[in-house]
Amino acid sequence: MGQAAMTTARSTAPTKLGLAVYAPAVLQHFGLGAVTLVIPRLMAQAAGLDGAAVESYCQLAMIAVGVATLLQAWGWRGIGSGYLLPACFGGIYVAPVLAVAGSQGLGAVAGLTIVAGLTQVVLSRILRHVRGFIPADVTGVAVVMIGLGWGMLGLKLICGVSAGQVAAPLEWLAAAAALVTMVALSVWGGTALRAVAVLAGMGAGCAAAAVLYMLLGTQALAMPSFMLAVPHWPLVPISFTGSYLPGFMIGAVASFLRVAGDVVASHQVSDRNWKRPNTRSIAAGGLAEGLANIVAGLLGSMPVNTNSGSVGLVAASGVSDPRIARGVGAVWIVLGLLPFGPPLLLLIPASVQGAAVFFTAGFVMRAGFNMLTQRAIDNRRAITIGSALIIGLAFDDIMHALLIPAVVKTVFSSALLTSVAAAIVLTAVFRIGVHRKVATTWRATEGDQVLKSWIDGNARLWGARTELVAKAEAIVEETAHAMAALAEGPVEVAAQYDEVALRLTFGWTGKPLPATVADLIAAGTDDAAAALPLAVAMIRHLADHMSESALPGGRRGLALTLDDL
Repeated sequence: MGQAAMTTARSTAPTKLGLAVYAPAVLQHFGLGAVTLVIPRLMAQAAGLDGAAVESYCQLAMIAVGVATLLQAWGWRGIGSGYLLPACFGGIYVAPVLAVAGSQGLGAVAGLTIVAGLTQVVLSRILRHVRGFIPADVTGVAVVMIGLGWGMLGLKLICGVSAGQVAAPLEWLAAAAALVTMVALSVWGGTALRAVAVLAGMGAGCAAAAVLYMLLGTQALAMPSFMLAVPHWPLVPISFTGSYLPGFMIGAVASFLRVAGDVVASHQVSDRNWKRPNTRSIAAGGLAEGLANIVAGLLGSMPVNTNSGSVGLVAASGVSDPRIARGVGAVWIVLGLLPFGPPLLLLIPASVQGAAVFFTAGFVMRAGFNMLTQRAIDNRRAITIGSALIIGLAFDDIMHALLIPAVVKTVFSSALLTSVAAAIVLTAVFRIGVHRKVATTWRATEGDQVLKSWIDGNARLWGARTELVAKAEAIVEETAHAMAALAEGPVEVAAQYDEVALRLTFGWTGKPLPATVADLIAAGTDDAAAALPLAVAMIRHLADHMSESALPGGRRGLALTLDDL
């Protein structure tokens, strides 16, 4: 991420971070990610590894997560978003990784992980060129779907039905104790208690699990089996296979969309003055994850993702200092180097971890809804958003119910990717018949309200943000006041919007725009010209970019740009 974006990330963080805040925050974010270590454990078991090798694979996976977390928190020289956004293992790659691990071994998984990382690096480099095809609606849908997926994972863990989970019949009681504690502290607790709500809830859940185990035995808690092992690298030789390449590349696209949504949501929940997605921070976050996956592949591990639950935790706790992410990354790496690292995480009941996942999901979804409601929802956007979310929610049922070719299932391998793809396609379809560039002729005698109504109608039709529409109306009003003093006849006005910026151009015959204060003072000889100094000052203040030109036939030109990045 660029330096400007890094400043944004850190401007909302406290300048002093005491140990009483730092340590609980690190443990909370680490605990949220720890639940996903079950995924590489399943992968190792699917590949037929024995007990010691499984633990060694999990250790390498933990080191990979630590490296990914540190890269994402770096936020310097365009690498890493600089937000409090630790890494974890996500469900995006589970299906292709299981298939590769079972048929060709973990070496092929590592090779394809490197390919996925390279794919994300390329996507991060071309993002600014395709930004216009990914409006805020698409980003909002992605964040909402991320929150929904995260919440459903938490609910499955609470109920003991998540993949690879071994749960006791009454283990959900410990999860209930954890969830009640988190909610109570978050809603009714003070600032200090809200900051540690998740940690306190997980502590209460573990205590409840211990008491229930003493009272009810294995009916209340399934004790995990594990063994100690020393990390061994390389565990498997890296190999490359082309048969599963499309699935991993599609997974890389879905993973990039996830990191984009997480970065935007992190920006929003950590910056009260958030206005719009920052393309630079998204690209920097995607680059960091791509590099992290290359490292993960070299270590012999599977791909990593950003931890969406940490976004919700930041929103719930109000603690967003990126230095916490460095602590989380360090904990992952240190525990990955110790023989008892992976077994230690098994001591936290999966249902209790699920309670934390479920609790934070709502805050992730809130960030997505805020993005979706930034713009007026007309018929086009209602159909786009509604259809994309419904397709995403019904993804599993659709894939099981319809006779869909295997190649299609490989391409549309996740609910997130499918829903976002639907949003992008519908957005493109509904642009048909909507002119992204419009022009009109205006006379000073018509008044500024005519121009304001014209730009308001077109900007809302384009789906521009409410804030951008208001800014466009204001700058058009000031320009109309300036033209009343400068133009001798009709003024040609044009507007163009491409999801990146709103560009306005004015062409007229008459006096040029005053360039100096002396010119402005000299121009104020009548009522119209008296308003000119203030109008010009407001135009220069409101426009992000402004240029004047001389047009053929002695005409004057003014180009104004309002950025929407």
